[in-house]
Amino acid sequence: MSRYRCPRIRWGGRAVWLLAAVLLSAALGDPVAAQSSDPRFKSGGAVLQTLPLPAAAPTAAPAAAPGPAAAAPAAGTGVKVAAIGIASKLAFGQPADDVKGIGPTASPIYVWYRLAQAAPGTPLRIRVLFLAKTGEAEASATDVVVAAADESGYVAFDRPADNWPLGRYRAVVESGGVRVGTREFDVKARP
Repeated sequence: MSRYRCPRIRWGGRAVWLLAAVLLSAALGDPVAAQSSDPRFKSGGAVLQTLPLPAAAPTAAPAAAPGPAAAAPAAGTGVKVAAIGIASKLAFGQPADDVKGIGPTASPIYVWYRLAQAAPGTPLRIRVLFLAKTGEAEASATDVVVAAADESGYVAFDRPADNWPLGRYRAVVESGGVRVGTREFDVKARP
């Protein structure tokens, strides 16, 4: 007589994490559908949304990274940028990483910012500039309006039709035509 032996199921390691992820996904539902009912969520054009970031900001770039954010308010603007960064993806409606470079087909890229000081209603211009040998060339730009003095948010920039040209770029936050924060990043064939 043959005996049937049931294989053991080990509930440690990956099995537990997989089960937790499935249950969490089912409990949270579709994050995109949830955002579409949020009146602060904007879609269409270049700006997807301007929402507060969680208290823990995305991982900061190393200290040697070029283009640190402005430390003091720019003259005459009253705007102080605490941090600015580049993200390649979102998680739960917020920038999920802080990258130094992207690939030429990355779309969209997210320029995120955290303000330390700004008057509500202050207009900001978020720009992505290509740093050519002959000077800066604007790749894309969009305008946002500050809702709160310590606001955080992000702007999504879609890639151009013929991809991002390889080279160095600068993300810029401006207020009243004055740069109040910058961050440089690279577009490489292999980021």
